Amino acid sequence: MRSYQQIDDFYGILTAVKPTIILPFIVSAAIMGACSPIAQPQPIATLTATTIIKPSETPAISATPPLGAVVQELTILPGGTLGDWTVIGLLENQSGQQLTAISIEVSVLDATDKLLTLQNIPLFLSHLGPGEMSPFIAHFQDAGMATSANAEVFAHQTTSFSRAKVKVEDLSSAPTGAGGLAILGTIVNSSSKHVIIHNLGILGVDPDDHPIDFAPSTAVLSTLDPGEKAPFLALMGADPGEIEFIPYLDATTTLNPGETIFSIPEPPNVLLTEQDAPLVVGSVRNDDTKSRWAAFLLILKLEEEIVAVAQVRPPIPLQPGESLAYAIRDFPGLRAQLARRESQASALSAEIVSDPLASRPTERITVPMDLQITQFEPIGSSLILKGVVSNSGEIDVKSVTILVAVRSTRGELLTAGWSTIAETLATGDTLEFILPLSLPQGADLAMSEYDIQVSGLTP
Repeated sequence: MRSYQQIDDFYGILTAVKPTIILPFIVSAAIMGACSPIAQPQPIATLTATTIIKPSETPAISATPPLGAVVQELTILPGGTLGDWTVIGLLENQSGQQLTAISIEVSVLDATDKLLTLQNIPLFLSHLGPGEMSPFIAHFQDAGMATSANAEVFAHQTTSFSRAKVKVEDLSSAPTGAGGLAILGTIVNSSSKHVIIHNLGILGVDPDDHPIDFAPSTAVLSTLDPGEKAPFLALMGADPGEIEFIPYLDATTTLNPGETIFSIPEPPNVLLTEQDAPLVVGSVRNDDTKSRWAAFLLILKLEEEIVAVAQVRPPIPLQPGESLAYAIRDFPGLRAQLARRESQASALSAEIVSDPLASRPTERITVPMDLQITQFEPIGSSLILKGVVSNSGEIDVKSVTILVAVRSTRGELLTAGWSTIAETLATGDTLEFILPLSLPQGADLAMSEYDIQVSGLTP
């Protein structure tokens, strides 16, 4: 088990920052047709956050910003609905300064160069050193008939940080059941220092080196010990066809962390549903004297090869000494990974790793709510719970969440789940809910025990 002490501020290691404004630097991009799916993407050699993509054509420059922050690539792509657009770009720090809090103003224009709409977005990487590049991506809905896009650096802050020696290895991809692409990889800390992973994402470029998709990581640890490596997952919503992957990673060194504050009373156990799909169950416990958000990385393996990862992040914090059961069934790309290896889900093993930096303490107080279950309905390999939640307290409650654990009469965990059913429930209000739970093979609901709670957070 990894051991850490809580770091209250991700950026506590940084020096004071000085806000400045970069004079506008505009790059215009003509619309690029959507790529049709072709061959399965293949991973390329490992690249770091300092990798520079040289554009096939030098974009036109209308002004030179004082710090030399230059938009090197800009692509506009149609969305899934008429009038929707995605703009993807790359910003290079050609100055001699370390930058942070960079924002980009992105706009889309019609055939007459008339402004349709614009938005201000953050650069993907939180820190950008001299010579480093970062992607940015903006989504526009119902913007009209756009034909081109502009991007200008809007603002930045100068800062000071120590770049960590961290690299990305073993990139691979697999199609998901929803028509997307699951990208697996490994982060390796080859230094002798502890590091913080601020941002990690995968840029997809076509054979002409134009950006056509970008996938931020959806499951990744926020810290690595010296010499440690850990898997990560990034998801693309659609399979873009012939594409190359370029990882962009923002990692800085940090102080030596201390011990972890979560334990694993029930290690992850791989069960199978009636459809032979994996259902991983287990529990975690907050051993601290403070309430904490819980953050874990769940890893599935075939022998020693990692084939899937997922995050375990309950929507409400755990109180001191509190345990919480989980059941994870969503592993994008796993079916394709198993098919490639001609393996069955029954051969999978699982492990869970604590993410102490993300498991930060909180002063938020959980508030129990009134609960009435109106129906237990088994349907195939699922259990559907229906009920009503009431707020009979004296204050409005935020993040109203149902938490369920189902055990056999021998105490074995069969399934679990949670769902945030309302962002706010005012005092005196009631709300109906439906919560589906996956069931393993052979589960006897008549001989099971149910632990059902509903909690919210004080404002």
